[in-house]
Amino acid sequence: MKISEYADFQEAVLSFQPLDKEFISVRHELDPTEEIRPHYHPKATEWIIVCEGTFDVQIGDEALTFYSVSPGEFLVIEIPKKEPHTFYAQKKTKYHVYRERKDRIIYCK
Repeated sequence: MKISEYADFQEAVLSFQPLDKEFISVRHELDPTEEIRPHYHPKATEWIIVCEGTFDVQIGDEALTFYSVSPGEFLVIEIPKKEPHTFYAQKKTKYHVYRERKDRIIYCK
């Protein structure tokens, strides 16, 4: 897992998105206590750009809590392909998901 902070959304996206490579993007919002089930992507690295919120993230065996990502701050979390991950919102959390290509979501048991 790689984590970086940026003051500009475009700078955050350009930090991982090379020219002429196809990505998919999805915007999400989680309400407090809402969770994304543990899952992984077999063929695609995934980047999460958190725009606002307080949340827990577990990637593989590593669990972290992020407090108060404020509007105007952007946290980029890189999740390698095949790495199980999950998110839990402590407060309302807004984020964007980018993946290298369309890929399946495989839920963990």
